[in-house]
Amino acid sequence: MPNDEDDFNERFNNLKAEFEEQLKEEAILNALVAENLGKVKQNLSDSEEKESKKKGVLKRKGAAKGGSW
Repeated sequence: MPNDEDDFNERFNNLKAEFEEQLKEEAILNALVAENLGKVKQNLSDSEEKESKKKGVLKRKGAAKGGSW
């Protein structure tokens, strides 16, 4: 019949292995999140650049019609 110490050691080892697997999964998920955040930042930068260029074109068109910059 196993004693309490054996039960504890078995449970501890199982929990430790499970925790180590979760740490690996966390690292993978963190990398995916970082990659996707990079894409979002790039998309925001691209959108801001397009919007800025669009406003610049509108300002120049207004100036060509006698408006001011």
